[in-house]
Amino acid sequence: MQKLFKKNHINIGILGGSFDPPHKGHLHISNIALKKLKLDSLMWVVAKQNPFKKKPHLSTKKRIRLSQEMTKKQKKILVKYLDDKIKSRNTFDLLNFLKKKNSKKKLYFLIGADNLVKYLGDKIKSKNTFDLLNFLKKKNSKKKLYFLIGADNLIKFHKWKKWKKIPQLAKIVVFARSNYSTKALNSIASKRLEKKDWIYINSKKMNISSSLIRKF
Repeated sequence: MQKLFKKNHINIGILGGSFDPPHKGHLHISNIALKKLKLDSLMWVVAKQNPFKKKPHLSTKKRIRLSQEMTKKQKKILVKYLDDKIKSRNTFDLLNFLKKKNSKKKLYFLIGADNLVKYLGDKIKSKNTFDLLNFLKKKNSKKKLYFLIGADNLIKFHKWKKWKKIPQLAKIVVFARSNYSTKALNSIASKRLEKKDWIYINSKKMNISSSLIRKF
């Protein structure tokens, strides 16, 4: 296992998931993480079964192969399947296994906000964004939090629990998404939130997800 990472690679990113199938969105966030977090390398860990999702549509072997094909030109991204080695599908067991084998490495575990709510669900006793951010802010009162959402979420943001109080806990960063920008910028939330409380970013639009791909 020590050979997974080069000896001079210290900062390692871990992106786990079912990759059912892998897509450009996975590659996009991986490259952002490599750059922003100054990672030496990043590992895609393909899971046989995501504990939070239904049975995968594609076989494990096919998802591994597709992930390898997608990242073959990415020198800093490697694809691995470790379920059989760690005998577990739990994130803690995966990270514990990697840390024991690579004690001198600094690991960064990448997840989406939706998964963060699931991971912390037992502690916060809620699946609401306000409760999640309130929990994190209480534990990290001196930290400045930024909450990232897509433009599609801004459209219905005014229907979220205690949505007007969310900016008190974290600055909202909204990323543009194809076909949603006009509605988002004319939404109730965009008109009622203070300008200092949120940022709209016109990044490279990438309207893609594994769920969307599976429909074709």
